Amino acid sequence: HMEKKNLSEFTNGWVVGNFTPSVIKTDSCEVGIQSWGVGDYSEPHVHLITNETNLVLNGLVEFKIQKMNSDEIPQVIQLKKNELLTIPSGYVTRFLSITDSTLLIIKDQSKTYDKVIWNSFFISS
Repeated sequence: HMEKKNLSEFTNGWVVGNFTPSVIKTDSCEVGIQSWGVGDYSEPHVHLITNETNLVLNGLVEFKIQKMNSDEIPQVIQLKKNELLTIPSGYVTRFLSITDSTLLIIKDQSKTYDKVIWNSFFISS
């Protein structure tokens, strides 16, 4: 049956995945749409299993990325509208919204235990 919903009815914009609420409950992927304000950022985190693709629908954003437990210098990658970045599992990531932005986020699996906040990360602010 048809059912009209609003994005605000979902947790942090996540609409597809192995969680509730969800328009499609599946463990094969996750899909979310998230809006961020200027200066908003995510906690440094790592996905242990899933690969995550971020597509910028509008705005300018920055990702700082470093392989988990690596001494390599973190990569800083900026994306603007219509650009996307796939982050493999095992990479610690911090997201920063440089302007107001909206992202479409897709993960190749839906594992509720996959995301780990990473306190010993390379970014202090």
